[in-house]
Amino acid sequence: MYNIENLLSQISDINKKYVVINEKTGKNFNIFDITSISSNEVIICKILYELINPNGSHGQKDKYLKLFLKEVLNITEQDYKFVKVSKEYLIKNNRRIDLYVETDNYKIPIEVKIYAGDQNKQCYDYYKYAYNSKLFYLTLDGNMPSAESMDGLDLSCVIPVSFKYDIINWLNSCLMDLETIKITPIREILFQLKDNINKLTGQVEGDLKMDIVDTIMKSNDNIKSAFDIAEVLPEVKIKITTDFFRELKKLFEENDYIIFDYDEEQIKKYYKKSKLEYLYITLEITQIFENLSIVLCITIDYCLHYTIGFSKLDKINKTSGNYLLLKDVEIQHGKEYKCLEDAMKNVIGDIRILENFYWEYILDNKNQEYDFKTFTSSCIELVDKYIKEAKRIYDKLNGYIANISKLMKTDKEE
Repeated sequence: MYNIENLLSQISDINKKYVVINEKTGKNFNIFDITSISSNEVIICKILYELINPNGSHGQKDKYLKLFLKEVLNITEQDYKFVKVSKEYLIKNNRRIDLYVETDNYKIPIEVKIYAGDQNKQCYDYYKYAYNSKLFYLTLDGNMPSAESMDGLDLSCVIPVSFKYDIINWLNSCLMDLETIKITPIREILFQLKDNINKLTGQVEGDLKMDIVDTIMKSNDNIKSAFDIAEVLPEVKIKITTDFFRELKKLFEENDYIIFDYDEEQIKKYYKKSKLEYLYITLEITQIFENLSIVLCITIDYCLHYTIGFSKLDKINKTSGNYLLLKDVEIQHGKEYKCLEDAMKNVIGDIRILENFYWEYILDNKNQEYDFKTFTSSCIELVDKYIKEAKRIYDKLNGYIANISKLMKTDKEE
């Protein structure tokens, strides 16, 4: 036990040292953090596009594209007469492929996912636009698409690539280019993008990483202690997340909300090898008809967020079915659909939308995302303040729900 405590103390001292170093060197001054765009898929895609576009404002022509083809797509073609890079490439049904690379011999669709979920038949549709290529599916950790997105498409048609390894390797290659090193604006943006991706994927890099490695390697006891710590880390995450979710659940129950689909076994599975892709608490906001309700889910899928949509609830077994497609609700229950949409716009303002529901991130009190997959500092800090944070989040969501329900009730009476 002493060896573990001693090792943790040494590593804590190393972290404190680099907090001071980062403050003095300005490393904390990262435009992605300052502007809260660190995980914004649209912005990240725009930056990737600008870098790999031969006509990009960086002025380096196809230098970064060639490295991207090699490091990310594993394509060795370097001599092409024709090349074109597009972002949000428009296809049938008004769908848009995030990045699309065309050369003499290839047409390469690239779908980028950071935290957003898949849409129905998304990869199935995008693969149709590949020529001499597979569909590349870029996520934080190199995950495969969902079954709904594949819609029967053979797994061999999709190549998963990751920000964690593939994009980082590409950025490292770009930063090794001698001309790039001399161009300060480009070099610093590449460094900041790399730092941002390391944070998103929970990676430790540079001198901090080597100092920790050196400390662990000082003795066999330190190495054994490090493995023991790694072994129990999932349990630490489970405990923190469970305490937080229990407190949220308690607050909603104490205020007469009906809770559906809450199972703490989900939390254990989320962090272990048999992990789920997400976990959630479902709350009924209001019932429209006998079998149709408006529900709100507090969900972890990498980041903490809430979703609002229509569902058919089983009140006897306290379970909820899947969200209904919004377009189907609009057709079958047009008045109620419009009523919810207008109320949310009035109360929340702009809110993200998928095929089945409306959604938005739940941020901490510093406007940072709670990333429960990589377990960022916001999540770690819940150890000491989960009760206070659960209350803050409850108050905010309860305020949304109360005002939305009030507006919907007024519209119905009219």
